Amino acid sequence: MIYGAFRGVIKDFEFKGYHVPAGWQLLYSILITHSLKEIYHEPDRFSPQRQEHKKYPFSLVSFGGGPRICIGIAFAKMEMKIIAAHLLRNYHWEILPNQSLARSAEAPHSLLGVWDECAGVGRDGN
Repeated sequence: MIYGAFRGVIKDFEFKGYHVPAGWQLLYSILITHSLKEIYHEPDRFSPQRQEHKKYPFSLVSFGGGPRICIGIAFAKMEMKIIAAHLLRNYHWEILPNQSLARSAEAPHSLLGVWDECAGVGRDGN
């Protein structure tokens, strides 16, 4: 999982009282960006249409945006749909007792990490 990336500053700017000069490298966090209530309504709720309801362009940074957008975005989305369909058709999923699926910035995990914690039982019972 990629947690963020660096971007070069091309023009001096001020941010929350700090001067950021051109030439610096800034790190942005995908997890924190996608959790900001200023950008997303109910950021802690799963929503496949999340990108359709964002308040700022390029704020959904899973695949980047603009001239740096991932060239494999369409292929990656197709792969995700195929894998999700396979898992949903071939396994029975349930939340374990007392299990929390709450996310935290200190311990990010992927969707597969969440699934690892679920009781995934194949259709044959194994």
